[in-house]
Amino acid sequence: GNSNACRPSPDRPASQASRCVRAARTRDASAGRMRFEAGKHSNFLLSCLDILPQPYASLDTNRLALAFFCVSGLDVLGDLVRVDARRVISWVYSLQVLPPAEGGRQLSPERCGGFRGCGFLGAPHSRDGSKSTSEYDGAHLAMTYTALAVLLILGDDLSGVHTDGLLTLVASLQGADGCFSAYPGGESDMRFLFCAAAVVAMLRGGTVPPDSAIGVELATQY
Repeated sequence: GNSNACRPSPDRPASQASRCVRAARTRDASAGRMRFEAGKHSNFLLSCLDILPQPYASLDTNRLALAFFCVSGLDVLGDLVRVDARRVISWVYSLQVLPPAEGGRQLSPERCGGFRGCGFLGAPHSRDGSKSTSEYDGAHLAMTYTALAVLLILGDDLSGVHTDGLLTLVASLQGADGCFSAYPGGESDMRFLFCAAAVVAMLRGGTVPPDSAIGVELATQY
């Protein structure tokens, strides 16, 4: 077969990923090779959206990232229809860090926009998100990226995202060298530069314009 058939290309929409999986499964079956158990993978990913196995307990602070792997994996497998999209979208928005009330005291950017990885610090549950409860309850760049990605995969229009605070957060995490950190004082490398560029692109129609929230030229040089 054509080894390039399932590689990304500008004219190949992301929705065709599941077709590639099905085509590969058919080729394997016809060649007598081990069968790809797509249904079992789908069942596992769906179960992880409800309750995580014990070995993943240490990743509780990154639960949004795990949800992204589950939802995007189900999309690739062509089983996204089995996801309770409304429920997952509602949960993602509940992790949004809302800005303080007008006239409130000034807080650092990570306490005024973006998304937490989970509600592990006890912020009150609200379908629209909640205000930061302490200096330790702030947004994380990678979790913000995975939150937006999950929302878009599930068909949300991002109208519930507090864009101004989110973009202020992203801009505040860019260092003098052009790279980005995950949170103030956190590690800085290409992973988070990717997250920053992707976040801006998702909120700006798929591009990162020169006048966006981040220093595009500085990031490019990095």
